[in-house]
Amino acid sequence: MPSIEDDIKEEESEKELSRIFPLSKRGSREYQETGKCIGEGIRIEEDHQNVNFDKKEGNKCRAEKEATCRKVEEKRSGNQGKTETENDTSGKLEKKQVFEAFKNLQNQWKSLSEEEKAIYEKKADEANAERIKQAKEWWDNVDPELVKLENLRIDRINVKRKEQGLKREGKVKNPFFNGGKPAYAAFVKDMYSQNIVSGNPIENSKHVSEIWKTLSQQEKDFYRQSVSTNS
Repeated sequence: MPSIEDDIKEEESEKELSRIFPLSKRGSREYQETGKCIGEGIRIEEDHQNVNFDKKEGNKCRAEKEATCRKVEEKRSGNQGKTETENDTSGKLEKKQVFEAFKNLQNQWKSLSEEEKAIYEKKADEANAERIKQAKEWWDNVDPELVKLENLRIDRINVKRKEQGLKREGKVKNPFFNGGKPAYAAFVKDMYSQNIVSGNPIENSKHVSEIWKTLSQQEKDFYRQSVSTNS
């Protein structure tokens, strides 16, 4: 089915033919050939216009894209220039806020009565006691050979840190050590002396730890008492 555009083209061709040929010659071959040429000429002209239009639109899109890219680049450059200043300002503001919050807490604490302070002090003491208890349990159950290996590793690290002029790392130390050996250490020594375990301490540590956990409280107390007796 012919489109509206085809009808318009045909109408334009008819008008042009009417202008060139009189009514008596409109059925001739010359008339028909001329009509074809006119129609083809209209199509070629339209194609040329479309090409020009596409070029104009393409140039327009390209120009708009380049303008957008320039704006983005300018904005990015502006942000990069402000980054350090903004970060410094943000960091100073954050420190100031922390200081102000800490100062407010100090003032609130000072405004509390002795009875109110006692409530928080009790909670703090309970939390500290729980942490100390957990630390003692850990030191009671840790394999001393693993502690030695860890300290050897720290020694090697400290050699490099000394060469680099850096501060030495502290070794792993039992804060509850009172001159005697921890109960678990005595137990481990007993395991090796009885040849229950032998060889690599790392490979045996898990096995020894599992044996220690199976001991009753009375058996563990035996090692604790032996430690206190020999200390």
